[in-house]
Amino acid sequence: MKPILSFIIPCYNSASTLGETLVSVANQHFEDWEALIVNDGSPDHVEEIGLQWVEKDSRFKYFKKVNGGLGSARNYGLEKAEGKYIVPLDSDNLITPDFAHKAIAILDSDERIGVVYGNAEYFGEREGLWNVGKFDKLKMLRHNYIDACAMIRKSLFDETGGYEEKLPFQGHEDWDFWLRVMQTHYKFYYLPVVTFQYRVTKSSMI
Repeated sequence: MKPILSFIIPCYNSASTLGETLVSVANQHFEDWEALIVNDGSPDHVEEIGLQWVEKDSRFKYFKKVNGGLGSARNYGLEKAEGKYIVPLDSDNLITPDFAHKAIAILDSDERIGVVYGNAEYFGEREGLWNVGKFDKLKMLRHNYIDACAMIRKSLFDETGGYEEKLPFQGHEDWDFWLRVMQTHYKFYYLPVVTFQYRVTKSSMI
């Protein structure tokens, strides 16, 4: 049977953090998931870590592709994903144990909801709460304030065409995608709890 949920985890130079990210996936209270580890041509030992997890738990799946950037890696994962719902998860962040079952309950209850997102907790070189707040169309038009780590209907990616791969700046893939979601009939749903932990380092894309 196909899993209900697919985590898509692009990896590039993330061997030092990937294991911790995968532990957070394995610790989900919800169990009907798959996790697609997408090695985007990483020069470090991401492959070794990914294959170790595949060996431990068949719900983890490992893929390797030529480097194409974040949008390309996510789209590659989307092509392979079998879940009804998708969570894009960066390979240095941590998902909270109860996010999956909370978000799935919301999506199952209302087909008009396309995206469920929540707050984040910073860790690493910064601490504190990232209080995202309710969806605000005008705010989103000004700048992206919602991280990629949300639960999204896979059908929404099919409708919008996934992530743009040729933007001039990495990190704008999420913003571009949210703007296209706003043009559909789907709604954003804000879950006012911490749904993931956001690692901040000197090399963080943000």
